[in-house]
Amino acid sequence: MPQSALPVFAAFVLAAVGGAASAQTQPPAVSELMACRTVADANERARCFDERAAALDQALQDGALVVVDAAAIAEAEQRSFGLPTFSASAMLPSLSVLGSGAAAATAAELAEESGPGVEVSRRADGEVQALTGLPVTHAYHAQDGKLIVVLENGQTWRQTDTRRMPLPRQGDIITAEIQRASMGSFMLRLSHHHYAMRARRDS
Repeated sequence: MPQSALPVFAAFVLAAVGGAASAQTQPPAVSELMACRTVADANERARCFDERAAALDQALQDGALVVVDAAAIAEAEQRSFGLPTFSASAMLPSLSVLGSGAAAATAAELAEESGPGVEVSRRADGEVQALTGLPVTHAYHAQDGKLIVVLENGQTWRQTDTRRMPLPRQGDIITAEIQRASMGSFMLRLSHHHYAMRARRDS
């Protein structure tokens, strides 16, 4: 590998794994490659990068290491938010593994993908805590009187508590705020009304 290509390659690897991740959270193939930067002799440093880059390439080919960018994580989080049976960690690394810098960047991307005006709040570990400003397509009462809310992004949320929730007036443009609550539950509030209801995601 030419010496001039080393900084570019190193920058690519750092970007791919989130940049802000600590050495303790990086896969060995990545941390060993990054360690080559500390080799003082130029020839030995180039040899180190060549060897470690080959090891990284092999790990990628073998499937032992998978590179996932922030956009893919944001998309998975948006689609899975509120699904109790979905484990994001089973498919994608946690944002806490990628580092707080990646979490902050992905929050903005998730909000942008969710639609104009959508705000994303995160917990300290990087998991999404709340989505605010989600456009609502329509809301209606089911036969049991529970409120059903259909979002513009295709998600459907069903009320699970017993509070009688009023419907928005026809023609009103409303948004939803959905927040994680205790024991894996969620609270949903529509912008036309100040009460929040306990809800679960149906689809």
